[in-house]
Amino acid sequence: MFVISDSLVGADKNLTSSQAIYFSFVTAATIGYGDISPKDESIQHVIILQIMLSLSFIVMFIANVSGKLGMGALAVSPPNDGEAIPTQDPGD
Repeated sequence: MFVISDSLVGADKNLTSSQAIYFSFVTAATIGYGDISPKDESIQHVIILQIMLSLSFIVMFIANVSGKLGMGALAVSPPNDGEAIPTQDPGD
């Protein structure tokens, strides 16, 4: 059961697909306008799971992008003039 702008939407009437998508995006963005909110406790548990998954995906996306940017931007390789890089013998 959901509340949409102070009117109750129960089992006899479901959210439209555009309302459900809107609610999911607002929830995932952690904006929470308050015009659509879950009223039933079981629905609230589902929304908590959706929030946790959405935030996890956002964190993984940012970590992935920053990791790839960091590898390219921060990894500085020494110039190679065609010479072999000297190595030390472990016995030295």
